[in-house]
Amino acid sequence: MVLENIEGNLKEAYPQVVPGTMLHSFEIMNERRNNRDLRELSFYTADGLIYFLDGSKGYTPKLAITKQPHNLVLRNLEEAFDQLTRHENYYPDTEQASEAIRAGETEVFDLTKLKLHKYNSETSYLTIPTFGGLDNEGLRIAQRVYGHGTDFLKNMKMLKDAGIEETRIYVTSPDYVQKHATKGQFARASWLNNFDYESQFSAFGRYVNYDDRVRGVRKKTDNDQFSAQKSDNSSDFLRRGASAEYRFPTRDEILVSLQPHIPLPLWAGFAETIPVQAQTYGDILQKAVDGKYLCSTSGRPFKRSLRKLFPK
Repeated sequence: MVLENIEGNLKEAYPQVVPGTMLHSFEIMNERRNNRDLRELSFYTADGLIYFLDGSKGYTPKLAITKQPHNLVLRNLEEAFDQLTRHENYYPDTEQASEAIRAGETEVFDLTKLKLHKYNSETSYLTIPTFGGLDNEGLRIAQRVYGHGTDFLKNMKMLKDAGIEETRIYVTSPDYVQKHATKGQFARASWLNNFDYESQFSAFGRYVNYDDRVRGVRKKTDNDQFSAQKSDNSSDFLRRGASAEYRFPTRDEILVSLQPHIPLPLWAGFAETIPVQAQTYGDILQKAVDGKYLCSTSGRPFKRSLRKLFPK
């Protein structure tokens, strides 16, 4: 079976994957060691995320990271997609959530024991130095995301050799969990950034309507007559690039279209984030959001202009 990069938002891309083959964050990191093309791309990952309050310890805010079979966002994608895009959090069935948290491969982390830095009112992050120096709890979550044992050491070396001195794991802040998990466990989606963004991992994903990609084995269809000829590093970029009906916009076209929506003092910084090589709608939108280049009134027109550059 051949691994592919399947583009789209999570609701569009995940149903095209053979169940059980979508890669977790650490699996993508492992593959990046030999497949350098994957370093330039960001991905939705198969890691499941459940935030909850542990009542046995004074309602301590915790994060459970599950393997794909217990990823409740993927298991209940229609419902989860709707709740995440409309209401920020997905509240799954309580029994399903409890079962996922108790699953043997699930790892649970006490958010109050992680050395988190405040990012905003909703999110915080843990800094992961690629040269070492983590405490036990920090190392435990870092290895869950970036690989265990020797894989972790090799993947940190890969990042360091690429000039990345530190990466980050973003989580939902403990105080946010204290407030929003009072009515039950809530789930989020997961996302692994490309090397331009230090391969940071998002454990708070709710923007599941962003166009990005998943990596897994594509389901065969009656029209997929060329599926057996696809290689391990095949991607939608290569397939769409071979089509006479589609071409990615150039860097100049992207900048001309988006300049009216970026405040002038921030324009130079935003322009530097757009490389010569084509990227997806989700990659560019993420750069604008994460870099705080959009103001409250420019978000929607920015997305409309960007969507015109990347039609379905």
